[in-house]
Amino acid sequence: MPAQSKVQKPPAKEPDPPKTYKPLRKYKPEEIDLDVLVKRAHEVLCAKPFRFQLEVAAAILRGEDVIIDVVTGCGKTLCFSLPLLLDADDISMIVSPLSALMIDQAASSKIPTVAVCSETLALVGAEKVYEPLASYYARGTASDERQASYEEFKPTSTQIHEDLPSQ
Repeated sequence: MPAQSKVQKPPAKEPDPPKTYKPLRKYKPEEIDLDVLVKRAHEVLCAKPFRFQLEVAAAILRGEDVIIDVVTGCGKTLCFSLPLLLDADDISMIVSPLSALMIDQAASSKIPTVAVCSETLALVGAEKVYEPLASYYARGTASDERQASYEEFKPTSTQIHEDLPSQ
């Protein structure tokens, strides 16, 4: 009978402590100063927002659901960038079916932005795209096929989803 070798397994690695996230903040109407948003938009983005963009940004800051239906080139993206200018720790996720537009906007953004789509995942890998989402990028854009693949995104987004109020 052959002698059994006693191979000791290395001790299990301690899991990393869970990341902590700020709970979703909803601003009260009196806390939103549109003049401050205009000033920050000029300072950070070199942009002068239209009234509708400021109103959409204020609705987002209040935690309201927003659907924007305007023609191409009217500045829908700025609506979702403006709320990020009030707090450096805030993040935004935009779902778009247009990968080329997402990649272009991420590359030209003055706010740290990542485009999450098949092209970027193939280029750098899911871990390098998803891991920094909650810790570095202020704005993420995800294609509809990536949003549909929630399991791939779940490790980064679980806490964000848990912070959202139930309906």
